[in-house]
Amino acid sequence: MLRFRIRWLAIVLLLVPGVAGAQDNRVVVLPFEVYNAPDLDPLRPGLEAMLAGRLDGPGYTVVQGAEPQPSDWTVRTTITRLGSTYSVDGALVPPAESPAEGARSYRTVGATEEILPALEALAQELKAYLTQTLPAQPPATPAPSPALREEPAPATPASGPTPPASGVQAAVASPRVGPLVDGNALGLTAADLDGDGITEIVVLGNQVLTAYRDTGTRFERLWEVPVPPGITPACISAADLDGNGRPELFVAGMSGTQPTSQALEWFGSALASKGERIPGFARAADPSAPVVLLAPRGTGKDLFSGRLLTLRWGGAGYVAGDPLPLPGAALPANADRVHLNPTAFGWAVTTQGDRLRLYDDQGSEIFESADAVKGSRVALQGEERIRDYQDEDFYRVHGRTLSRLSQGSTPEFVLFKNYGGISRVFRRIASFSYAQLLVWKWDGLTMVPVAEGPKVPGALVDLDWDPASPGRRVYALLVRSEGTLFRKDRHRILVYEFR
Repeated sequence: MLRFRIRWLAIVLLLVPGVAGAQDNRVVVLPFEVYNAPDLDPLRPGLEAMLAGRLDGPGYTVVQGAEPQPSDWTVRTTITRLGSTYSVDGALVPPAESPAEGARSYRTVGATEEILPALEALAQELKAYLTQTLPAQPPATPAPSPALREEPAPATPASGPTPPASGVQAAVASPRVGPLVDGNALGLTAADLDGDGITEIVVLGNQVLTAYRDTGTRFERLWEVPVPPGITPACISAADLDGNGRPELFVAGMSGTQPTSQALEWFGSALASKGERIPGFARAADPSAPVVLLAPRGTGKDLFSGRLLTLRWGGAGYVAGDPLPLPGAALPANADRVHLNPTAFGWAVTTQGDRLRLYDDQGSEIFESADAVKGSRVALQGEERIRDYQDEDFYRVHGRTLSRLSQGSTPEFVLFKNYGGISRVFRRIASFSYAQLLVWKWDGLTMVPVAEGPKVPGALVDLDWDPASPGRRVYALLVRSEGTLFRKDRHRILVYEFR
């Protein structure tokens, strides 16, 4: 039974206004009706938003949370628990004076994790009926954008997403969903490890690394290997640092009370260690360059030395390179190389207080969000933290901030936000109720919202571009936790296709 305090937040979908008139069709998604299943109540906002996103199509607009008008189509959805099964019923109801008939789709599932795929199938059937029944409308005239303020305050975007011309909103609203897998997951990376031109998606668990191949319709499990012995893992990344055409995997975490990393590489037909253990926390911040950051070990109660260095291959092993002009508190797991304009790069750093900061290449801070983003599930703890709960010896590990240049050469950032967090000090894990993918753009002064995905049950842990389709395909890792004292974790991969 869920024991979290859920904050009901409205998901506002701002759609491009259509042409006024009798042919302006609107479909209103009504609040879900849930019977005999109180454990589903906290999930309703995310499920409703997902259904609305899946229904969107030509010839009509879909809105959520609006009061239906006599001319509106409505979607009524009920989820009823009957013993150990759930019935998912969706009814498409036409306007009272319309000659058109309605439609209905119905599914019965045996577990809560099967409700989301059932809703996806239901939405596809209702959408097919809508596109056949309602004629396509002429292109809408976009509403004029508000004038840019002369001195905008650097703050996290507070309003809903603006209607994107590139279809970004459609991409974040309708991810492709992988199967639900038992077990906790701490990170994800995507790389062509064996050089065959096909991307492997590697998921880092507490004890194993599991590789998958995305066929476009399913995730094919390829292999599973143990985490390097002696390391309690917290992060995984990939970059071809030695330049041999095969990316190395960098597994970073703790060895006892010391930050430690190990590189792995595909040799012949197996994954094996490459080089000696790396004394510090290593993570690829830009696989394409490539750039790998290293936070060297500190002394005493300090886990880290307060410096950030580049890591390079020295021919026989990995060695520390040049220092970077970034604050020492920027743990490599929380720093990413990003576009600031079409010709310049900088750094996106997620602070220990869950704020997003931007730095230029000289290390000058140019932006900080006013509100929290992301939300970390994993933390590194040193000896002092374990013994005396010292905050100085505690580092939260965040997932990536991705960047790309849009079709208009504007820098766009892909990140996420987790909601409803409950800290678990003794297990270095936090739990969250639901998560949301975000896309922002950087206009040189502040961050402007572009798109928001639906709030989905669980927590987003990490993101990575598909190296075969950088800037277009994002793999995301979603983890769900159930229970309080005796927790059960499950995870799945989500795929977002940008155009």
